[in-house]
Amino acid sequence: MSPDSGYITIEAQVPMVQGVSEQVNDIVLARAIAQAVRDIPWVVDMSSGPFNVEATYGSGEERVIGVVLRHAALGPLFVEVHVVVAETALLEVSGTASLSDTSFNSDEVPLLARLANQARAAVYHTIFDMDLLVPIVVDVAIDDIQ
Repeated sequence: MSPDSGYITIEAQVPMVQGVSEQVNDIVLARAIAQAVRDIPWVVDMSSGPFNVEATYGSGEERVIGVVLRHAALGPLFVEVHVVVAETALLEVSGTASLSDTSFNSDEVPLLARLANQARAAVYHTIFDMDLLVPIVVDVAIDDIQ
């Protein structure tokens, strides 16, 4: 497209280097991600999802519940994190406002999006702390509130 067409092309910049399998196996990575996410104060636990299958599976019966790692051929590492949120976290943040209250500033990031971003940041930090420079896509699923 030409610059005058009104369209702008944006290229994503993601770190690229070694693949995860070259340095660490999926179970080790999934355990580290699960621990980092569990360390977030509002996370009660990891979730296995609505059909009890959201996990990273290792040899035998070994699995890490709530973390799904998917490797695309010559593409990014896809990470899904499934969490259970503490109800108290929602109540503390919302204060006395009801869930149906829509009188919030449109510039504010919605609460669940902020919680998901914190979990996403924990995954990114874990991967980079392990020196795994791979392009990653992180999805966060809030499966339950307790």
